[in-house]
Formats: sequence, structure tokens, C-alpha cells
Amino acid sequence: MFFALFKIRWNNLKGIYKVQAQDLWKDVIISADDFGASPRANKNILALIQENKIDRISVMIKRNFSKEEIKLLKKSNLKIDLHLELFINQELKLKKNTLLRGMSFFIGYLRGEFYYSRVKKMWTEQIFEFEQIFGKKPDGLNSHEHFHLFPPFFRIICQIAKKNHIRYVRLGKNGQPFARRLIRHILQILFLKNKKTLYSFSKLDSSDYMLSLDWIIKNKKPYKFLKAETEIVCHPEREEEYIFLKNLPHKK
Repeated sequence: MFFALFKIRWNNLKGIYKVQAQDLWKDVIISADDFGASPRANKNILALIQENKIDRISVMIKRNFSKEEIKLLKKSNLKIDLHLELFINQELKLKKNTLLRGMSFFIGYLRGEFYYSRVKKMWTEQIFEFEQIFGKKPDGLNSHEHFHLFPPFFRIICQIAKKNHIRYVRLGKNGQPFARRLIRHILQILFLKNKKTLYSFSKLDSSDYMLSLDWIIKNKKPYKFLKAETEIVCHPEREEEYIFLKNLPHKK
């Protein structure tokens, strides 16, 4: 009898814990990146919007999407951010090799290819294109491959956000503590500089924390990484992330 009662109690506790874990997902900010990257990315993001699984969408304004897809984004009433890009042609040549793209960026930066005025001009033009297509400014700014977290570029993104009356930038005011060890150390170094920059722009805001879904998706208990006001950056073009997001509780 004791063991029967214990089993019932244990199952009840598991049920309560499961509900609490599921509720945590409702308190975070789920941001879907790379709208425009491919027909598959667009289709998966629109499906997640339909199921109320995401809070923000980041659009690659120089990529591919239809007028009908733009109408669906606007109709969703979700936050629509601009996913700024540094280079497009090089990325297409390098395909999906993230390491090669990163090396290309650093070599280009050392050569002086990504100087201040050029990057500011590129990103300002992308904001203008966004406004022409959506009829409004972006709700927030971030960047492909998180290039805006490079401190010289983070200052640029804050400057153009302020100039264009955009209130939200992706950073995480308390850092990115859930990344893999090597990435975490790199991000922490960048964060200490970027945090000072963010606070120097008093009207700009960010989430409390930021993490990428691929940092935690393979963990058996991914919810243990969650805190309220964490922006979770996801890429629904990836099948694994799309399925994971579909199985989350509804946001509304």
C-alpha cells in the first residue's frame, strides 16, 4: 500500500513539474530567424505563426519572399525585426560552411573591407528597404550569424536603431550564459563591451538573456536553461528545430 501511495504521489509530482516546465516556454521570447533565406524557411515560419508558436520574426530583406508572404507576416501582428546582413554574395559562394564564412569575415575585417562608414551605409539601406516593403520601421534589429555582437558593429547597430526610432536590439542585458563553453567565453568577452554600449543608449531595450536554440536542443531537459525574458533564437528552416518548436505549447 505504501508503495502504491508513493507511486501515485510521484506521478502527481511529475505532472506538476511537467506543467511548470511547459509554462516556462510561455515566458520566453521565441524569435524565428532567416525569413527570406529559402522557400522552406518561409513555409516553416509561416506554419509556426499559424500555430502561435513564436513571438518575433527576423526578415532577411535582400532575400526571397512573395507579396503574399509579406501580407501574412503583417497580418500576424507579431514583432517583425530586420535580420541585417554584412555580405550575401560571399555567403552564397561559401554555401553553408559557417567556419569559412567566419574566416572570410575576419580576413575581410583585417583588410579593412568592413569599415565603419561602409557597414553603417549597408545597414541603413537595409532599414530603408524594409520600410519600403513593410510600410514601417522594423520592430527590432539583429544580424545574420550574430555579426552585430562584434563590438564595433554593435555600436553601429545601436546608432542606427536610435536614429530610426527602433527600440529593440538583440543582445541579452544579462548575457548569454547558456552557450557551449568555447562560445560562452567568446560571447562573454564581447558582452562586457556591448553591455556598456547598450546602456549608453538609454532608449534602447533588449531581452534579459539571449540563447540560440541549437545550444540546448540536444539536452534531455532543455527547459532547465530557461528564464523569463530570455530571447531564444531559432532557425525553423532546420528540420530538427522546426519539429521541436511545433511540439511546444501555444504562446497565446
